[in-house]
Amino acid sequence: LLNDTVFKRRQQAIGFNHLPSGMLMMPELRDIVKPVEHSLTEPAHTIYINGVAGTTCYLWFEAMYKAPNDWKHSDIHDYLQHWTWPRGVGKAQMLEIFDRGRVKSWREAGHIKCHASELIALLPVLSYYAKRFVKPNGVCPLETDAFIALIDMCDAIHRRTTDAVTPEFAYDKVCKFLVACVAA
Repeated sequence: LLNDTVFKRRQQAIGFNHLPSGMLMMPELRDIVKPVEHSLTEPAHTIYINGVAGTTCYLWFEAMYKAPNDWKHSDIHDYLQHWTWPRGVGKAQMLEIFDRGRVKSWREAGHIKCHASELIALLPVLSYYAKRFVKPNGVCPLETDAFIALIDMCDAIHRRTTDAVTPEFAYDKVCKFLVACVAA
């Protein structure tokens, strides 16, 4: 038998809780409900919130900030003012991510501090910024390639949830992102 602490940790590790009256304990459903086949991941909490997307964005911004050019975080703030944002994510909300105090906070944390919905709305705009302004000027080329690969990977993962792409396509985008990160 496991003590309570070990049992709770094991439940957390496998992603299932023991509920005596739960569906997994019903003998008549054993042949129907296959927990591993029903396991889902939700990108907002695995990729965006303190995940690979926020960290990669942070590393890309830091690389540009430290590069021998005049780039500063306020450049993104200024650039974002020219965009129209979805109703659920307003312009003020997006600009706030790059306010001085917020930048200081996420620089200390090592990742961008924002909600998943904000980052999801922000990434396509930053992708355009990277492709239109950063990459052509040769600023941080390897880091920029990794950032663009991140955007492609996130897009593939989101489209995968609607079956618009094959698992192989999404896998390819993940591999390209990882290779680009190693190169950067």
